[in-house]
Amino acid sequence: MSKVLILTVGVAPCWFEKSTGNVVLDIDKKKLNNYEFKTTGVDWNVKNLLEIIKIVREINPKLHIILTVSPVPLNKSFDMESTVVADCVSKSILRVTVHTLLKLGIANLNYWPSFEIVRWIGSHIDPVYGNDDDHPRHVSRDLVAIITDLFINGFGDDTLEVKI
Repeated sequence: MSKVLILTVGVAPCWFEKSTGNVVLDIDKKKLNNYEFKTTGVDWNVKNLLEIIKIVREINPKLHIILTVSPVPLNKSFDMESTVVADCVSKSILRVTVHTLLKLGIANLNYWPSFEIVRWIGSHIDPVYGNDDDHPRHVSRDLVAIITDLFINGFGDDTLEVKI
């Protein structure tokens, strides 16, 4: 049984079915009127992540959960004019969500700052997106390797066995 779950949260905006209010992962583009695109808030995300934590801990009560925020930028926005602004709002919501969860003092719950390494430290070093394949949303392999090595140094050892 696994000892660790790395749970990465990606974006706050979601498609919702108008009739039920449920999140929809794969919309029927021919029936767009049946859906609403909106950016979820901190409370909504905290509630849902707490439910995920509860479910996985029912399966494995000792499971160590490490939260991360994806540094990959939002690709499109349907509820804001600027995708850049929508991305900033989205990542901010998710980072505050994680901070809120950590303040609850839940046992065996940590955060790994891959988002900050790419977005904040990355703005002070060589370009971090598109270096390997010219795709402006792909984090460079070199930076991913640094993040992975730092993670292993922080949580594991040379055998990749995680020590918590």
